[in-house]
Amino acid sequence: MKKLQGIDLHSHCIPEKMVGFLKKDNKPFDSEIIEDNGNKMVKIGSSSFPLSVEAVDPAEKLKSMDKMGIYHSVQSLSPRLFGYNLSYDDAVYSAKVANDSIAEFINYSPDRLSGMATVPLRFINDSVKELERVAGQLDMKAVQIGTHLDDKNLDDEMFYPFFEAAEDLGILILIHPYMGSPDKRMSKYYFNNLLGMAINTSVCLSSIILGGIIDRFQELKICFCHGGGFVPYQFGRLDHGYKVRDDVKNTSLDIPSSYLDKFYYDTITHSVEALEYLVGLVGSDRVVLGTDHPFDMGDYNPCKKVNSLKVTEKERHDILENNVADLFNLVKFQEMGI
Repeated sequence: MKKLQGIDLHSHCIPEKMVGFLKKDNKPFDSEIIEDNGNKMVKIGSSSFPLSVEAVDPAEKLKSMDKMGIYHSVQSLSPRLFGYNLSYDDAVYSAKVANDSIAEFINYSPDRLSGMATVPLRFINDSVKELERVAGQLDMKAVQIGTHLDDKNLDDEMFYPFFEAAEDLGILILIHPYMGSPDKRMSKYYFNNLLGMAINTSVCLSSIILGGIIDRFQELKICFCHGGGFVPYQFGRLDHGYKVRDDVKNTSLDIPSSYLDKFYYDTITHSVEALEYLVGLVGSDRVVLGTDHPFDMGDYNPCKKVNSLKVTEKERHDILENNVADLFNLVKFQEMGI
């Protein structure tokens, strides 16, 4: 077991209760549990993804955390189960089942596991109700949503009541891409994920800035997965467009780059150099540890990368634990004497 030193904000689960829901009520998701070469998979429609024991069993999740040096982990549902294409009744019901199952999952070891909610985003009033329920009844302090809904970016006015509720409740929003690009050119080399996920995050982040979401909801807490996509590394192009393009001018109150340090970003860049640049750009108080466990595009040695950064000890501990501990009111491992 590695030295336990990190709090992971970005980790996924599919608890047993949710697995049972997928088996029993497979009509909403058109889902079933199958085996492929001895490995369990969740099949939804024509696509499938792994159902690892670490995602289902909290005891196995803890073992994986020990191997990665993670002493506390925030669990969110696999984005494949957002259910944004479901009917009203199915969407509202499945979100409640998912959140209740996550609550049961983290109750296995509440000192090492916290939960993050999901909502039926297509139905905003019900998303607000579910957000209020999980905050009040399940004591969840974060919610995970996708980067968009059909052809709507998150700056669309339909999402204003959701953002207002999250701001009022002090709920952190983790924005996670849940599909790649439909462009057929992206089908080769796994570009649909390798590039497509980062592209969707980049469009989302840019829309939230230029759409004035942060100007309108100034206390809103948002975290972007995978180091913020491409925007932190290409913000100059947005700034230039803001200055010279009539269709970009006067959208947000200030140039796009001035908003970058108002968001949180996880460490999943898969590059120490890129991570070091990100920390220098937005500050150590805006970067949080992430693994994306248990999927193959995750970073299972994040603490080593953070420890190799050319930063101060305070900045290192901000990233490893302080930022997430403050967001979730967790005891910091330094205080625990670990």
